[in-house]
Amino acid sequence: MVSTMIDEATASKLKAIPLSNNTISRRIYDMSKDIEEQLNDKIRDRRFALQMDEATDSNKDCLLITYVRFIDADDLREDLLFCKQVTSRATADELFKIIDTYLREADLKWEDCVGICTDGAQAMAGRRGGLQALIKRVSPNVQWTHSSPDGCHVGRFYPGSLNWDEIRIFLEEEENELAHKFNNKFLMKLAYLSDMFQKLNELNLQMQGSNTHLPHLADKITSFTRKLEMWEQRVTEGNIDSFENLKSFIEVNKLQNTVIPCMKAHISALQKHFQRYFPVQDPTQYDWIRDPFSATPPAEFSTTENEQFIDVTSDSTMRLEFKSKTLAAFWIGVEKDFPLLGKRALATLLPFATSYLCEIGFSAVASIKTKYRSKLDIENELRVAVSQLQP
Repeated sequence: MVSTMIDEATASKLKAIPLSNNTISRRIYDMSKDIEEQLNDKIRDRRFALQMDEATDSNKDCLLITYVRFIDADDLREDLLFCKQVTSRATADELFKIIDTYLREADLKWEDCVGICTDGAQAMAGRRGGLQALIKRVSPNVQWTHSSPDGCHVGRFYPGSLNWDEIRIFLEEEENELAHKFNNKFLMKLAYLSDMFQKLNELNLQMQGSNTHLPHLADKITSFTRKLEMWEQRVTEGNIDSFENLKSFIEVNKLQNTVIPCMKAHISALQKHFQRYFPVQDPTQYDWIRDPFSATPPAEFSTTENEQFIDVTSDSTMRLEFKSKTLAAFWIGVEKDFPLLGKRALATLLPFATSYLCEIGFSAVASIKTKYRSKLDIENELRVAVSQLQP
């Protein structure tokens, strides 16, 4: 308007005037609320799954971040549902109260929630006194999944990347009690752990992404547990080819491998940890979802479900669609014509497999809520920053 009424030069000068903090905050608030309303309208009275985690930010504020996955048009969508500060202790009761209050105020129903994904902390996953137990009371049929196992988030570390002799000399000169630990056996253990942490990190990355679901998680966990069995057998035989940093360290320094008993004990402990964290299930139970055209229907299918399965797998058009669509998009399409079968498949595909989005959310919080903005009410800014919806 200024350029029309006066001239372009004046309009350019006006554009250069920065907006006040209040104006920026008000606009972020308005955009955030518009996005939130859009999202809740898409979810309301439809099936959805939640992914949640709590952590403390740089200002020592405890935050509960919750993401939602839902069916939108012809595929699954994911977005930030809310980010709330936990003002008291982060107990299961307090976390449930925050989630329940939000769902009620947004007019979202617990009975529409088909899946919950959290980490393995007792406050979250406890079956008797944890958040899982409280949610099961209001949504008995909800599926509960854990995020990636402890240790998967450990970064990569390569002992060969540092001059350990210089570190050892420095510690000896400082008369530090750690100096005596920097012997070859200790460094071999470090090299082995760096290899194992790298493998765990790779597993963690494989379990992330927008198209990850329970069948995908089951495949990756089955693969890794089988590798653990193989590694334990190879290590027993003295073969450490799978642990490149350790093998290189031993060869370069012409050492005898004296940490095989430690390696075997650690791999065995990892196997038990995975068995406890991810109970063994029939690896073929999801075959009919992964590839219905090559699998047989599960024995527990009802007569109607079996009939619909036969109809789907006999349809040449659907066979072509299966090859060109994501797994979720295919089954969303199936549900339109074969509701019982499609609903059963989507009950498995809709829940989150890991809490990777919450990790992304907390990373965004760290970027937005700096020490210069420590008093910021993070929810609105975070929503505008990470949401897939346009205000």
